[in-house]
Amino acid sequence: NVTVIGEKSLAHCDNLRSIIIPDSVTLIENYAFDRSTNLCEINIPDSVTYIGFRAFSHCSSLKKMVIPSSVTIIGNCAFYGCGSLKKVEIHFGVTEIGYFAFWYCSSLQEVKIPSSVTKIKYGAFFSCSSLQEVEILSGVTEIGWYAFFCCSSLKEVEIPSSVTEIGFAAFAGCSSLEEIVIPSSVTIIEGKAFEGCSSLVVCCYPGSCAEQYVINKNIKYRIIE
Repeated sequence: NVTVIGEKSLAHCDNLRSIIIPDSVTLIENYAFDRSTNLCEINIPDSVTYIGFRAFSHCSSLKKMVIPSSVTIIGNCAFYGCGSLKKVEIHFGVTEIGYFAFWYCSSLQEVKIPSSVTKIKYGAFFSCSSLQEVEILSGVTEIGWYAFFCCSSLKEVEIPSSVTEIGFAAFAGCSSLEEIVIPSSVTIIEGKAFEGCSSLVVCCYPGSCAEQYVINKNIKYRIIE
């Protein structure tokens, strides 16, 4: 009848390789599995609603994570430094991806942001250097500061028409980024949003905020007719 995996309860468990969490659990608290460096397999049942601050940080053997629809909040730095994490499935139901949630997940290759998420927060995918594919579904309204900073393998992104704001340095350092489609719904693009994206062509609509931004910043662009 365990309902909570408490703070630091399974942190620094060097011999822990896999665990099955019972469906009585609703909360995975802060630092719950922090630095359990040999943990490579874990299930999160549909009963869990919250993944806490640094709950899985530096679980450096973890390769895949499925976050069920019952989870509403992925806490700040929840998967920080999970260097072997290649795939994350975030199901519809998650409303918040916290600050630096997947910071330095250097093996992460693809991610799909469900339409239940409204804001991709500060540094959520900061320095995910292997990230090649990002699908952002309609529902997200804001891409926060440094959200995809230094995702150096990312080649193209399509911003959905629900988005109104792209934050400071959101895609800065994405050196492989070749194309990004920005809808006319975007009315705010903050400074250095695309700093260091030397191959980038921005696809935008005539008279839009994006068109004005790329002209001012001398970024290559293509008008969508």
